[in-house]
Amino acid sequence: MKTKYSPSFIFGATRVDAATARSVLEQCQFQVKLALVVLLKQQTIEQAQLMLDSANGDACAVLKA
Repeated sequence: MKTKYSPSFIFGATRVDAATARSVLEQCQFQVKLALVVLLKQQTIEQAQLMLDSANGDACAVLKA
C-alpha cells in the first residue's frame, strides 16, 4: 500500500517551495521516493525511476550515490 504524504513532507525534506513540492509529488503520483529523487538529484521522473529500479527501490542508496 502506498502512503500519501502531504507536500509539506516533501517541502521539509527538500527545501523546495510548497508549490513545487505539490507539483512534483502529483506528477510522481504521490510516490514519495520518486519525488525525493527527482528533486534532490535533479532528475526527470523517468531517470529517477530508472535509478530507483537499479537500486531495488532503495531511495537512500540512490541519494547517497
